[in-house]
Amino acid sequence: FIALLAHDLRSPLSATLSSAQVQPQQRHDPPAQEAAARIVSSGKSMARMIEDMLDLARARLAGGITVKPQPADFKTLVEHVVLEYRTAVPERPIQSSCEGNCTGVWDPDRITQIASNLIGNAVKHGSRDAPVEVRLQGTEHEVTLVVSNGGSIAPEVLAHLFDPFRGGQREPGRNQGLGLGLYIVAKIVQAHQGTVDVKGQGNETSFRVRLPRAAR
Repeated sequence: FIALLAHDLRSPLSATLSSAQVQPQQRHDPPAQEAAARIVSSGKSMARMIEDMLDLARARLAGGITVKPQPADFKTLVEHVVLEYRTAVPERPIQSSCEGNCTGVWDPDRITQIASNLIGNAVKHGSRDAPVEVRLQGTEHEVTLVVSNGGSIAPEVLAHLFDPFRGGQREPGRNQGLGLGLYIVAKIVQAHQGTVDVKGQGNETSFRVRLPRAAR
């Protein structure tokens, strides 16, 4: 049911977004342009939730999330995501660094999804007083991505962050989406034969993804 619903929601949402994106080009009316921008922003949020629902169905009913490995540069993919967040949320500083060779064979779209979910999670939940840190390191056999943010997580929440519909419970009372982002990260990492973990130390939380240089 979830898979069918998510799939069928794509078409009307796509039509809504297309209309909202064309509207500002036809009318030089600031209020109309602002309204169209809000429609596009909200529509993109809905589109992300729909894709999360589809990934949930794939992970649970279709034998796991599928990946299409091809030569890719982890650094380039992550830098693109970092740039998007710096543009979208300029008030949140994001520091990034890369050490070693970070090329390999992975699914580029899924790697981008990993980076986007982890960085978005850090921007949303991290302390406003500390920057988000994104670190990449390539070794002989694997590439490691670490995303850190200021702020701590209660141990009872930490143990369930990668469970579906549970990750969004870190800050009760706030709209956290479907709570599927970290669950999907874990499933994509698993599909690449990698590992992901989270550690809270002092007033810092760090997510670490380790992927073999070549996914099978």
